[in-house]
Amino acid sequence: MNPKKWSRLSILFILIGIAGMAYEGFRFTDKLPYFEKQWQLDSIQELRIKSGSNVNMKFIPSQDGSNYIEVSGNMKQKLIDRLEASEVSGPKVSLDLTNPESWSFFTVDFQTTDQAITVALSDTELIERVQVELSHSNGTFNGLQANRIELTTLSGNLKLDSASAEQLDMETASGNITLSGLTGSARLKVVSGNIKADSVQGDLQAEGFSGNITIRDLQGSSVIKNTSGNVKLEDQRSDQLDIKVTSGNVTLSQDQAFKGIYDLKAGSGTVKAPDSPMETRDVIKIRTNSGNIRID
Repeated sequence: MNPKKWSRLSILFILIGIAGMAYEGFRFTDKLPYFEKQWQLDSIQELRIKSGSNVNMKFIPSQDGSNYIEVSGNMKQKLIDRLEASEVSGPKVSLDLTNPESWSFFTVDFQTTDQAITVALSDTELIERVQVELSHSNGTFNGLQANRIELTTLSGNLKLDSASAEQLDMETASGNITLSGLTGSARLKVVSGNIKADSVQGDLQAEGFSGNITIRDLQGSSVIKNTSGNVKLEDQRSDQLDIKVTSGNVTLSQDQAFKGIYDLKAGSGTVKAPDSPMETRDVIKIRTNSGNIRID
């Protein structure tokens, strides 16, 4: 088929689409109702949340000594009905905030379905585990505190500020991870996207496959692996580092408090670093297959 016929067919399909929307009155779906509900809880030990929308979640100290979870946002009526009928009670709490799937031809929906979640706690030590599972959406979190925190999304960005956990896990297949202000150990994993962590007081594991990894103000040991992308550490206080990059550069700030050994090897690239102090057995180990190593 020649290009002219392809062009005519394309125009025809566009006209059919416009005609269909006109037939439906150019309906851009009905306006989603706003929903807000608060569940009072005697105690919370575990909190599990599943959603397909963008989530903005925060922990706050309770002002009256009570524990509660509040959810709000524009939602489909079926989800609202489901939440209205939900009997949420502690100490193990599970909330399914996924909107039911619905299909309608010739409709377009530009209305946000972002969900806000507020957790008020009288005692932050009550929480053993917080687990948030998102599908193709973003998650923004603030003030989370638990022994174990797990935040995952299939496709989207994850951002966490001011958190405390014995163990934090954040993972996305496609998107960026941003962590700022953590007391505790962390494991961060991204298949395609960047990792950025700032002010981490604890051990850190970071793994990327395509993207850059940037760590600032780390107070602890770290294991970092990156397949394709650069790794940069700034203002770190670490006596044990193990960094491996297949294709990319590694840059470290010189830690004046480090008194151990630099074990640095670049398969294809240059190495620039100060002499090892050799006063302790602590090791900063860096390997690159293709890329430069610099400590200054």
